Formats: sequence, structure tokens, C-alpha cells
Amino acid sequence: MLIPERFYEENQIKSIQINEKFYSKNNDVYFIKAYREGNIPWNLAVKFYKRSRYSFNKEVDLLRHLREYEVMVPDIYFTSNNLIIMEYIAGEIMLDRILSLEESEVTCSSEEVYQTINQLAQWLLSFYQAMRKWKKRLYVKEDVNLRNFIYSQGKIYGIDFENTHPGVIEADVGKLCAFLLTYTPEFTEWRCSFTEKLIRIFSKELLLDTEVVIRAMRKEITVIAHRRKTSYSMEVVNKIIDSWRRERMVYKVL
Repeated sequence: MLIPERFYEENQIKSIQINEKFYSKNNDVYFIKAYREGNIPWNLAVKFYKRSRYSFNKEVDLLRHLREYEVMVPDIYFTSNNLIIMEYIAGEIMLDRILSLEESEVTCSSEEVYQTINQLAQWLLSFYQAMRKWKKRLYVKEDVNLRNFIYSQGKIYGIDFENTHPGVIEADVGKLCAFLLTYTPEFTEWRCSFTEKLIRIFSKELLLDTEVVIRAMRKEITVIAHRRKTSYSMEVVNKIIDSWRRERMVYKVL
């Protein structure tokens, strides 16, 4: 991993230690410790872009603007060519947090589950509002994989914005539901209840057309099945969908 000499000089870095390489399909992402005078470690995340220069410029621009609008995202410390050095967010990946709740058999009616879902809804709300203020139209995150949300010191941070584009909120929420249901083991009873709880809470915080959410969820489940070279029975999904349709959703203008 090559860190530009300018970063060493500007920040008086004596040495760098690579602690971990994170999974990423499109880029090389690392957790590093940079050491300055006194041998005090500075925890950093480093992202090397293997794709187009456009993806790099897009994410740098998005991160800086989202910070200006007080959305919880990592702070950028240094950029050079296809590299970003940014704040390392120490915490728990939201996927792990949710799977831990399931493993611990925490009921979906609990306050802990409510707070987990509500905090995620509030982060997405802040993202959509910020993007609308900046771009004067609605943008979606697109990559709402729960590995791209980190729970740290009582707050949620979002990462990975390369795929952000104009769209509708329902598309993001539908994908999020599909991801939740198809994490291994797929379609567990607890995760079905959690997903139903999520859509109910989100409906109170975001302007949702649940039929559009359903279409987006169905489409993403098909995409996931194709990628995994498998197939899913839609019976469980249809039961959840039927429960959504039986309940009158509460709407709130964004």
C-alpha cells in the first residue's frame, strides 16, 4: 500500500502500520495506524479506488457536502489521485448488530429493536434531506447493504457513496428489506418480524409508497438469488407483504 509522501510531511507522520484490510468488491480499503511524535497512534481509514476517476471524485464531493449538512459520515483528511485518507469510525457494523439481536433472541417488540431501526431511519432521513438541499432533487444511497452503516458511541455513520444517484426512497428501503431477509440463514422468523417492524417505523418517518417498496424488494431478492445462483420461495415474502397491506401506514411528508 503506497501512501503519498506529502501525507507524511503535512501530518508529521513517522510510520504507518496496516491493521486490517476490509472486504470490498470494487476498491482496496484498509484500517491503518499512523504514528507521529510520541508514538501516539492516529486511527485512519484508507480507500484506494480501482474503478474510474469519476467514482473517486464523486465520493469525495459527496462526503464533503454531507459533512457540511451535518450528516454522520467520516471526515476526509487527505486526497490524492485515486486515494482518500479519512476518519476511521470504530464501532459495530449494523449487520452484526442486528444479527446479534437475533442471536440473543431479543423480541422485535423491544425498545432495543425500536431504537436500532429508528436510528437507521433517522440517518437515512438526514441523508435524503441533505441531498435534496444540495442537489435540489431527491437522491438515493443505492448501496444500502447493512455493512455500510456503523454504530459508534450511540450514533450511526454511513459509508460508501459511490453509487448514489437520483431516485426514490422506496427503492432504497425495498433493497434494505431484501438484504435483511436474505442474509444467511435466509428468511428466519425473527428477521421477517424485524423487517416488518422496520417498514412500519420507516413509514412514520419517510414518505413511502409501500407498493413501490414491495416492487423494489421483489426485484432485489431476484437479483440476489441470481447472484448467489439459487432461488427463493416468495411464500414468506408474500405473508409479510399481506400484513403490510392489511395495516394502514402512517405517512409523513419529508
